[in-house]
Amino acid sequence: MAGDTQRYSSYRDQFLYSGERIYELIYERNKQHIRTKRRAVALVNLQRIFEHTFAISKRDGFKEMSLRQLSHESGISIGGIYACIESKQALAQMACDCVTFIGVQHMQMAVVPRRQAASLQTFVRSSVYLAEAIYEWLRFMFVDVRSLDGVNANQLACLSDLFVSGVGRLQLLESGRSVDEAGAAYARQLEARLALLLVGDWVQQRDDFLHRGISIEDYADYAVQTLVSASRDYQTPVTKPPAVEALTGIDVL
Repeated sequence: MAGDTQRYSSYRDQFLYSGERIYELIYERNKQHIRTKRRAVALVNLQRIFEHTFAISKRDGFKEMSLRQLSHESGISIGGIYACIESKQALAQMACDCVTFIGVQHMQMAVVPRRQAASLQTFVRSSVYLAEAIYEWLRFMFVDVRSLDGVNANQLACLSDLFVSGVGRLQLLESGRSVDEAGAAYARQLEARLALLLVGDWVQQRDDFLHRGISIEDYADYAVQTLVSASRDYQTPVTKPPAVEALTGIDVL
C-alpha cells in the first residue's frame, strides 16, 4: 500500500486543473474565439460541451458526432454551441491544446532544479497520476481524435518528445553525469521511452485495469518498479502486484 504522500487522492487534491478549473484554463486560452459574452455562462457551456463530446465520442466515435447531435444531447442551442466553438475541428483543437499545455507545465515543473535531488520515480508516479486526473481528455486526444487530419499530430509529437527529454534530464540530475556523457546512452533513451509507454498504457487500458481490481496506486507502483528494474539493466526482476500479474497485456518488458 502506498503511503499518504504517494496516494492518488493526495495528488488529486493538489492538482491545479481539477474539476471546473480545467474549463477556466480552456476559456482563458481561447477567449478571443469565444463569442459568449458572459464568462460564467461560457464556462458552464464549455463544461457541458466537452463532457457530452467525450461521452458521444466514446459511444459513437468523434468522427460520427455532429454539432447538431451535440446540441441535442447537451441541451445547448446550436447557436450557443457556435458561440463557444467555431467548428467541430476547433473543439478538438481546444482539447488538444489544453492537454498539451498541462503536459508541458507538468514536465517543466518536474525538472526545475530544487534543493533536494529530483526524483525520476516521483516523476513517473506523478505522470501516471496526471494521466488519471485528465483521463477523459487524454483518451479523447489519443484515441478519439488521433487520426483526425490537422488536429493533434504536432501536439502528440511535442508531448512525447518533452516527456522523453524530461525523463532524460531527471536521469542526469540523479546520476550526476553531464549531458554529453549521458546524451548518447541508448539504454537511457530506452528507459525514457519505457516510461512514456507505461503512462500511455494506463490511458489505453484503464477500464480493463479497474475492472480487474488494479487501482491507480497499484499501477503507479508497478510503473515505478518496472522503470527501476530497467535502470538496473534489467538485472532485478519485476514483482507485479497480484492483480496486475493476471493481466497479460501489462507485460511490457
